[in-house]
Amino acid sequence: MRSIAFFVALGVIGVLDAVWLGFAMTDFYKQQFSMLGCRAMTNLSDKWGAIIATYGMMAFGFALFVAPRCLPTTLGYNMVLGAAFGATLFGVYELTSYSVFSEWPLVLVWVDIAWGATMYALVGAAMTGVLRLV
Repeated sequence: MRSIAFFVALGVIGVLDAVWLGFAMTDFYKQQFSMLGCRAMTNLSDKWGAIIATYGMMAFGFALFVAPRCLPTTLGYNMVLGAAFGATLFGVYELTSYSVFSEWPLVLVWVDIAWGATMYALVGAAMTGVLRLV
């Protein structure tokens, strides 16, 4: 079941993040990271290994810590589990960055934590559908 959960999570976060970063919030992230002196989401050709590893670790975390607690009959519960995991995962990264980098934008912290919670709530919902099928 964990391997199924891994691929469900990988697929859902891959699609959702592609839409979020590639279309919905592209300008927001470019603006936030430009304030840090970074060129966000440009020239990623040499970063694909790290990008793939990051998404793999995120899916692995869901499969290991969240999926075993998901139940086929409890959509809301599974979404809350996913949201808690996403907020924790994104919160650790964002709050660490905010505390380490003096110019890290506070608005980025809250937007990313909210996105992590939302994205993983949707992964929890997808997991509910998969559990009902298996």
